[in-house]
Amino acid sequence: MQEYELAKKDIFNAVTTTKKLMFNRKDKEMKYHFKVGRGKNIIVNGDETFEDLGLKILAEYNIFPDHLFLFTFSNGEETNSASPFGPFDDYRDVAIDSKIKRRKMEVGEVMTFVYDYARDWTRKVKLVEIV
Repeated sequence: MQEYELAKKDIFNAVTTTKKLMFNRKDKEMKYHFKVGRGKNIIVNGDETFEDLGLKILAEYNIFPDHLFLFTFSNGEETNSASPFGPFDDYRDVAIDSKIKRRKMEVGEVMTFVYDYARDWTRKVKLVEIV
């Protein structure tokens, strides 16, 4: 009977440890490495938003964010626009302030960053790796 109780306790401890490992992924935050245009590299945390990514792209090109911008995905979906004052509700498919990790992007996926709609300044943004 004691062996049975010990085995039961060992199994319980193993299951508890596995659950802790599965649900405590906050310890190791995913980082997303994007290649923008012809070689600009930008790394963001999965908890950052597409708006954060857009602002980092603009900063990389030394552009002050004084116009609207959005992302267009390879499947045709678009984020809503971001303005200098925050998200702009123009009823598109994906919220610009949604977290990048929620999109469940795959390595190699390409999207288009569009800034200043009148000038149509665009850059291809490719997900190079997730670490």
